[in-house]
Amino acid sequence: MALALRELAAVVGFTGLFDANPALPVRLIGRHLHKRAALWDSTALPMPIRGWVPGGMERDVLSEYLKKSFEHTTLAIALDIFKAGRAEGWKSLDGMTDYGTAFEMLDRPLLVIAGTEDHLAPPESVRPAYDASRAHDKTYRAFPFGHIDLIMGREATTTVWPLVRDWLAKYVPREVAPHAVAM
Repeated sequence: MALALRELAAVVGFTGLFDANPALPVRLIGRHLHKRAALWDSTALPMPIRGWVPGGMERDVLSEYLKKSFEHTTLAIALDIFKAGRAEGWKSLDGMTDYGTAFEMLDRPLLVIAGTEDHLAPPESVRPAYDASRAHDKTYRAFPFGHIDLIMGREATTTVWPLVRDWLAKYVPREVAPHAVAM
């Protein structure tokens, strides 16, 4: 599904149809998901794509997330995101900077976390960044969560958050920022 959207975005970008860069009604998506959260959170209906694992988030947390997380964006931003996954990579507007190459060359500690049930950024779309990175100190972890519940889910505070806290603690000197890694 993501591959089809990516290819469609590339075609639409070449047509010039949307050169005016219209705003996308993403708040409507958030409202739809919020009003029908019980349906989307159910396993009764098969869904081709989900933002979270059904039952993986507390209802009040999911409700607040859906009400507040769908921000204003434009078609140009959405097309840039989809085009970033194409073979030519994600480049600056002037084409002079290839962000993918810059990322690969960066030798800084790297933590990559994926959700095995994530339909929006599945491990097969996340793992290549980890593999391509030339960082000498890198860590990859996958958890049995979806896109949203990977960070905000019922089990994230006892699985993902401690991993991030402990990983950060290795790199943040306590005397500089003792409160920076406290969770």
